[in-house]
Amino acid sequence: MCLWILCAVRQLWLVLPLYIVRGALMNARGPIVRAMVMDLVPREVRGRWNSVQSLTSFTWSGSAALGGFIADAAGDYRFTFAVTAS
Repeated sequence: MCLWILCAVRQLWLVLPLYIVRGALMNARGPIVRAMVMDLVPREVRGRWNSVQSLTSFTWSGSAALGGFIADAAGDYRFTFAVTAS
């Protein structure tokens, strides 16, 4: 929902708080999931699961680079937000 609003709003004073709220809500999930996985996984294989979770974060960085290329091609980030929101 926040991404659609970010696509439509043109006032910077409204976009910045929406972007911060969206980022806070999106990033709150990671530490909670990691803590739950580490609680449920046996102690002897926690290192493996931790490395799998680190690998997924690395691929997330690649998608950020792809979003940057899309934003450069489109001229601004609105198109990138619209693609992500769909």
